[in-house]
Amino acid sequence: MKNFLKASLVSAVALFALTASSHAQTLVFNGAGSSALFLELGEAASASSTATPAGLGLTCIWTAKSGASTGLSANDSVSGVENGQSWIAWNPGTAGNNSTCGTTNSSTTVYAYLQTDSVVGNRLLFNGGTVTLGSSAGNTADLIYSTTGTTIGTETATLPTGVSGLFSSHALNVAGLAVVTGSQYLGLGYPYATSGSASTIDSYYSSSTFNVTSFSLPSSYNVYTVGAAPVVFAVIDTNNTGVGFGANNGTNFKITDINSGVLANFLDGSYSRTQDVSGLTTGSEPVTVLIREPLSGTYNTVEYNIANTLENQTSQDVGLNQRLGQKNIAGGAVFTNPLNIATASGGARRRVIGTGEALNALFDTGSLSSYPSGSVLGYAFWSVGNFKNAYHTYSWNPSSGGGAHYLTVDAVDPLQTNYTNGEIPTAANGLLGNINFQNVIDGKYPVWSFLRLVSVGSSTGASNLATTAQNFVSFGTSTSQPDFVPINSTTYPAYNSIVVRSHFAPPGQSVTASNGTGTTAEAGGDVGGVVYTIVGDRDYIADFQSGLGVAKTGETGLRR
Repeated sequence: MKNFLKASLVSAVALFALTASSHAQTLVFNGAGSSALFLELGEAASASSTATPAGLGLTCIWTAKSGASTGLSANDSVSGVENGQSWIAWNPGTAGNNSTCGTTNSSTTVYAYLQTDSVVGNRLLFNGGTVTLGSSAGNTADLIYSTTGTTIGTETATLPTGVSGLFSSHALNVAGLAVVTGSQYLGLGYPYATSGSASTIDSYYSSSTFNVTSFSLPSSYNVYTVGAAPVVFAVIDTNNTGVGFGANNGTNFKITDINSGVLANFLDGSYSRTQDVSGLTTGSEPVTVLIREPLSGTYNTVEYNIANTLENQTSQDVGLNQRLGQKNIAGGAVFTNPLNIATASGGARRRVIGTGEALNALFDTGSLSSYPSGSVLGYAFWSVGNFKNAYHTYSWNPSSGGGAHYLTVDAVDPLQTNYTNGEIPTAANGLLGNINFQNVIDGKYPVWSFLRLVSVGSSTGASNLATTAQNFVSFGTSTSQPDFVPINSTTYPAYNSIVVRSHFAPPGQSVTASNGTGTTAEAGGDVGGVVYTIVGDRDYIADFQSGLGVAKTGETGLRR
């Protein structure tokens, strides 16, 4: 494995938000991981336990934007500092509400979460990472309860010393994840370190980096499933010229769907013109494709459901069937870092680090050092917060080719039962009530994944948050918060997921895979697994795995 980071078939527990088990008496939940659940976990921790929706009742919460000097940060023995948005929630030491948050005592319990990336969270958890609080933590950033948003809670201005004193190189309770290989899963060429400084995967559009560090799964861990979310593919013609992705039929965009084989070819560089999507040879433009960092949860969901399926066996970086000039490896080492490979049309495949940067580059927001131009294709896990700035720069106007829009994949819509005109729902345009996730609930949309919390050993905090966070998604109105499909919501039972992905034993690991629908606990990997209904998998167990001594694992070992 010298000088190679092997492409990992990430285990079923290793895709999203991470938690560490409790430490001391007051720090019940100390988590780091994906942005997908940042809002709902914060609401679930801090909302009143008696109101509707009911939270855990830690009615004091403080939030911070990215930066070690203002909020939480983390690192392990190899990598550099990992920063991100963060929240800290606690119950006041005296009876009352937000006004008494400055008082703490021995009965005060604390929950905290640092938004990094799902795999970064796993690495920190399993490599013994530590979480610290910036020395000059200032006033709350209102990331959970903004002054103009929801009224179910408020944020306290500052942290009391009884809470801030807990975060002095506070260790996460962790062990490791085995990196695995196979003929379809090729080394990416990034060296990693077990001590000293890790190598980095660099962004094309900013100074952002992703640390490459070896880590292994522990022998024992607990998984708590919260929900499921789709990856949404969006496009834009930044020139507003009415050609390329901006081409229209007078009132609607011409390019509204992409089939998975064509999408795989865009991700690996085989296709690079807008006409390759539409089949129309007029008004074509070169395409810039934004590629996330390898090993991010978003990247892996796209990689193993679209590019590196058993059918396509290609990749966003290094694939078995990828064209030689598009593979990001040469002589066993990375070809370009940051990824910046020109395509035949004059377009390019370029690296973005993190969800925020991916969408800033696509929507021309934020403060990046450069931005793509012309026709652009990008992707991110859906959440209202992730896509809120879709029209910050470009107005929605399909009749003139203006504004981003999202695509169906294989003619299946990720957000609604039936596709309309591709306008991305936001709070500003009042379309959030249209989102019902029907094609994620039943698994028909091909690019989605479960959202999970994982801890080493059991964690009351993770269990409580996984259950309670499902109370804070909502559907059916223009002010809804449809961030994900819940697993077991009593408030919105019609929106609960009814499917499971076939689990498998990743190459190199001696685990007995189980879908978790029978009496055998969930185990193994499921990224890119074939989708079955839960009822169907249970019937399979009853029909074919009903004998004594037969493991009730469900239909396992099958990948897309």
